[in-house]
Amino acid sequence: MKGAVLTCLMAGLMGASVSPVLAQAPSSGFTGSNFGIQVDLNHLMGTSNVAVFGPAPDFTPQSSQDGNLPGIGFSYGFQFGSDANKYQHWALVPVLGIRSGTQKDSQQFGTLETLSGSFTNAMVTRKTKTEEIFLSIPLRWYTQQKGQLGDGFFLEAGAILANSKQTVDLEVTGEFAGQTPSYKYQVKYTKNRGGYLVGIGDSFPIGNHGLDLGVEYLSLPSSEPLPAHSLRVYVQWYF
Repeated sequence: MKGAVLTCLMAGLMGASVSPVLAQAPSSGFTGSNFGIQVDLNHLMGTSNVAVFGPAPDFTPQSSQDGNLPGIGFSYGFQFGSDANKYQHWALVPVLGIRSGTQKDSQQFGTLETLSGSFTNAMVTRKTKTEEIFLSIPLRWYTQQKGQLGDGFFLEAGAILANSKQTVDLEVTGEFAGQTPSYKYQVKYTKNRGGYLVGIGDSFPIGNHGLDLGVEYLSLPSSEPLPAHSLRVYVQWYF
């Protein structure tokens, strides 16, 4: 203590200025906007056990609405305000990504009429491949007193746009004219869809980076024959 006082006195005598050094508050490393990557798993919540063919007279092949779609995408978090700012709790975190998955199932028929003729003891095997390019635009609110992008529990809601494709491959096997042939054909469905999402999550600052864990409910109405509802679990890593 005496040494510090002596140093200040000597500096004053020599005309030097002495400025106190203030301790800086720890930072999570976020400066208002951050680029990241997202990995997610999307669980389809459509009608279970959809028949492989639609009703008469068309008997249109139908896609499965079950299954899981793993995906990957890029995120960009934009924080509206910093510490002591009334907007510090709000952030916009759009994500552009792609997800894809395949579901296989089958259905048994005693008699089945096809374009090739009438099958008996028929088995129809279906493979549904779903691909989706999506843009989600959630607005987040961090609930903690000093909550901000990359730090703390959050609620989110926003819009989602998607280009969705389903490819349905059907293979019919059974007895036909004393033989057991197989008959294959394919149908594709493509739709541009729009809807909303709501979710919850938590953020963990890790040095100058951040890790987000969240769950979202997605609704894309008027989506037939594609599933209109799904539940997504995601992990985001901010660089």
